[in-house]
Amino acid sequence: MPGINEPETKILEINKQEVIARLKELGVGGGVPLSICDRYYNIPDSVKILRIRVQNNKPTVTCKYGETITGTLKSQVATVKELETEIGDARILNEIFERIGHSCFVEIEKTKIVFELNGVKVEIRELFKGGNRIPTYIELESSHGDPEGKLFEEVIELLGLEHHERSIENSKQLLKRYGIE
Repeated sequence: MPGINEPETKILEINKQEVIARLKELGVGGGVPLSICDRYYNIPDSVKILRIRVQNNKPTVTCKYGETITGTLKSQVATVKELETEIGDARILNEIFERIGHSCFVEIEKTKIVFELNGVKVEIRELFKGGNRIPTYIELESSHGDPEGKLFEEVIELLGLEHHERSIENSKQLLKRYGIE
């Protein structure tokens, strides 16, 4: 069973209230707030990563693999393959992973507010680890392919965020960028 390709990019250090106001001006409804706890596990001798996520009390397990980077230096897009399924008890799966040698290398808490604009998921995210928080950012995701990021560019322009720094760093890398290990 092939994984789902999930192109994504991030826009850093945004003003949450301004972006929400702009989305409302554009007639975008919704804005579903979610609370998330992620635990990431290494698979020895592999580039694959396992993640156990509890989002609004609903646990899932995901295998992330096969990252490719496309687009220009200014507007890079990371596409990661993901296999994900719901699980019954995150605590038990955490213990199973640990007992079979998959050590947790980071636990991260997130809040996000999810919108959809022109077929692109717009997630306003706040990331926490050990009581420390990084600046609010947006993650754009597309389930339509878009490895070159054309849909992302349109959304970025509509939101007026063309001059913000962009990143394809994962959560752990973003924490490190802001001095949180």
